[in-house]
Amino acid sequence: MHKNILIVFGITILFLGMSIDTFSAVDNHMKSTMTVSSGNILYVGGNGTGNYTRIQDAIDNASDGDTVLVYNGTYDEEHIGITNKSINLVGENKNTTVIMNTSVWVFSSKNVIIHSFTITKEGYYPGDINIYFLRCSNCTFYASIVKSNGPFFRSIVIEESSEIKILKNCIKSGCLTISITDCQNCIIQNNYIIGNINYNPDMGISIYGSTNVTVFRNHVSGYPFGIDIWSSKNIDIIQNNLIRNIKNGCFHSKNLIKILWYGNYWGRPRLLPHPVRGWLFIIPFIQFDWHPAQEPYDIPI
Repeated sequence: MHKNILIVFGITILFLGMSIDTFSAVDNHMKSTMTVSSGNILYVGGNGTGNYTRIQDAIDNASDGDTVLVYNGTYDEEHIGITNKSINLVGENKNTTVIMNTSVWVFSSKNVIIHSFTITKEGYYPGDINIYFLRCSNCTFYASIVKSNGPFFRSIVIEESSEIKILKNCIKSGCLTISITDCQNCIIQNNYIIGNINYNPDMGISIYGSTNVTVFRNHVSGYPFGIDIWSSKNIDIIQNNLIRNIKNGCFHSKNLIKILWYGNYWGRPRLLPHPVRGWLFIIPFIQFDWHPAQEPYDIPI
């Protein structure tokens, strides 16, 4: 009996230590998110002399360290892409600076910051995406609104990248909202991720084949699967609101100690540890959130 108590106590201390380290890492990432550009500012829209009319034209003429500042308006362009550059793409106001009917693609780039836009698109074909990071490092997308409609739509896709931060966004999706594949050291924090369970959505957050991903203080609701983890390790799911999903959390894992569920709100107050059902190889298995929250978190965006 005493031996069992010591084992449980040891596991609890281990989880607490992991949580404190994770909180510190999240805070450090947040403090370093805002980068002050030392380059030139290229203006899009507005009435200034020399202002660009298209976002893509300004991006094409920007150099590393520059900022593309987009004035309020609706921008309906064939494509918007950032490739092999380190720039800031900034909207004047997230509610009134609208990128419409196109995707934003960031390829093979580092130190890119995108914020303060509404990005909206309807997608009826597999592969339709709002914003896509591929083979990127140290990039941040934050303080924006993402809207998508369509049965195959993926709102934010991150692939083969590292140190990508998705922060303080309101994301409304018709299907898969945030997809992280073959990535390292990413943070998903302070986002409202909202699906419509009657509109055939899929997953709020999907993590596949990735390492060192922190999902912290997000609101995820309206999906068959709120958070789904596949073949990944060192994944921390901490203090999220998981509400009105058919299955709030699920995992498919080969290494159970590498996934931490801690302090999440699971749809209602829970006095006991909350089980998270998933699979160990092909065997049904259960992990636990040992300290579920008693009320939803206030998540400012």
